[in-house]
Amino acid sequence: MGRLSVIVPTLNEAAYLPHLLEALQGQTRPPDEVVVADAGSTDGTPDLARRYGARVVPGGNPATGRNAGARAATGDLFFFLDADVLPAPDFLAVALQEFGERGYDVATCWMEPLEGDWLERAVFQGANLFFLTMQSARPYAPGFCILVRRRLHEAIGGFDERLPLGEDADYVRRAARFGRFGMLTRTRIPVSMRRFRKEGLLQVGLKYLWWEARALAGKSQAELPFPYEYGAFAPPEAYARPHSLSLRPVQQEWEMPLRVLYRVFLPGVERFRGGWERSMEQLRLLQQQMRWPFAFLEQVVSRWALLLALGGKTLRVATPRDRMVPRRTRVPKGRVHSPRNADRRRGDAGSSRVA
Repeated sequence: MGRLSVIVPTLNEAAYLPHLLEALQGQTRPPDEVVVADAGSTDGTPDLARRYGARVVPGGNPATGRNAGARAATGDLFFFLDADVLPAPDFLAVALQEFGERGYDVATCWMEPLEGDWLERAVFQGANLFFLTMQSARPYAPGFCILVRRRLHEAIGGFDERLPLGEDADYVRRAARFGRFGMLTRTRIPVSMRRFRKEGLLQVGLKYLWWEARALAGKSQAELPFPYEYGAFAPPEAYARPHSLSLRPVQQEWEMPLRVLYRVFLPGVERFRGGWERSMEQLRLLQQQMRWPFAFLEQVVSRWALLLALGGKTLRVATPRDRMVPRRTRVPKGRVHSPRNADRRRGDAGSSRVA
């Protein structure tokens, strides 16, 4: 499989990064190098990374940091992870084996909450099934777990650094045009629930929904009408669980009310409805044009069925032309086909038998 480079963008990740680096050192198949792209942390994250033997390069937002780490990396494969994931000891070995066996060029894997209640686990499981179902039609991948070949990363120009949100989905969709994308199902990546605990499941979900609506509508996602934080998270225990479904942050923090989602979706819904109506009209016209051939075919089949039932007696199938032009009985020349001539022929036949 070649050399493996693990690339981690960071911003004030001193509470999480040491756990990830320890987990990477304890892998049954350890990475050949770890590159940390730091966006100017003030909590000592770069020093912690160097202490564990990682290379540290300047970063920025997640997309910028991943691209910077990829430029500095020397591996043939890039594994983009975030500081708040905690892979199992055999995670890299299992992921690389499945990646090679299936011939993928870019892939992600199933997710699970690092610390979560039943609702959070159910949400993640639903997301896994959705990602698996959509992997061929419209790929999705979380930025905290993307495995890609170096040549493909360079061919598509890396992550779009203009996107503050959704850069991961945009990345794998562009990559899937030039390589094979898939989900790795033999292993899972545990990830922290810190963002969901701080903002709530509903709020985070609505932000992702806004991004997807803009993408479907073909509009720019470079500027967000709501806050999306990086590097401002404490450990998950600091956030209360009861706010997971609260709408309060949406009402207080969002500059964009929910009706904007409706305005974004409405044009697409109208286009879909118009296309559906046109398709139905074309189907009705096609049905009318094909009515005669199907009726004739039905008659042929029914006549042949009757022929088999009668034991092979020859039957003639009437065509629509036969119905329009009545058949005429041919009469030999010089004879008049009339009831009187018929009676005369019968009388002649009778007298010859008496003689």
